[in-house]
Amino acid sequence: MGCFGSSCLTVNKMLETYLDQAEKLIKSGDTRQLYYAAFELRLAIEKHVYEKLTFFSKRYGEKLLYENWQPNKALKVLCQLEPYADQSYTLSVAHEKEIGVPGNNFIELGHHKALSISWISKHYNKIGSYLHLQAKSQIQLEIPLQYLQEILFELRNIDESDLIMSFPDTVSFNCPLCKTQITCSTLALPHLEKVICISMNCNATFIPKKTEERWSFKLNAVDFECPECSNIQPILIDEIQIGSRITCTICKKRSIVVGNTWRTVKESINKELNMMR
Repeated sequence: MGCFGSSCLTVNKMLETYLDQAEKLIKSGDTRQLYYAAFELRLAIEKHVYEKLTFFSKRYGEKLLYENWQPNKALKVLCQLEPYADQSYTLSVAHEKEIGVPGNNFIELGHHKALSISWISKHYNKIGSYLHLQAKSQIQLEIPLQYLQEILFELRNIDESDLIMSFPDTVSFNCPLCKTQITCSTLALPHLEKVICISMNCNATFIPKKTEERWSFKLNAVDFECPECSNIQPILIDEIQIGSRITCTICKKRSIVVGNTWRTVKESINKELNMMR
């Protein structure tokens, strides 16, 4: 099938290796083998989510991949950017009768089948509970055969998905600190309290705000005035803690945060105070 640039990808049978192994273990008739089957099914769930992250990270950055390794948490982050990432849908097209009015003869291009956040949160943790000893009894719970068969059936169905694509219109801006381009979904922005810089080496966050028909992004920072040379530079609010050191970008002198209020002193003075205590 055809795809629309980098916004669509044909996929299928990505979970087959894990599911085939799980099915083989389930059919073995060995109770102990069911635990290994559960492990394979858990890996299949992770693979399902991580493949989505790999696809969408091309647009939104690698932090989607590395900041949240747990599938349910990673998918929650992704759905803030792509609201349909955990929903199943069919993609169809039709010639327009006129601009904005579709015709009646739709052609199906593919199907996206997805595990919802609630499904993953429930079953990923439940499967995992069988793989550990219980804290008090120090025994391993017996896995119901029927439960594993139901999970296998659901994952087989999901693995029939043959496309993944990105729907939302986006808006982009450059991080003023690291100059990385940040892309956001216009569908998700109204629901986001913060936008995160996608660079792995930058901790900047931004407060999104819509004025009229345009989005603006305010760096979540305060201005710091160097006590040595009076240079003013932004300091990320998330990085301000008692004991945090701030290096002036002009004179290179370091200051240290010494109180719960926004107040700093030169590091050399602070060291002298510590010696007197």
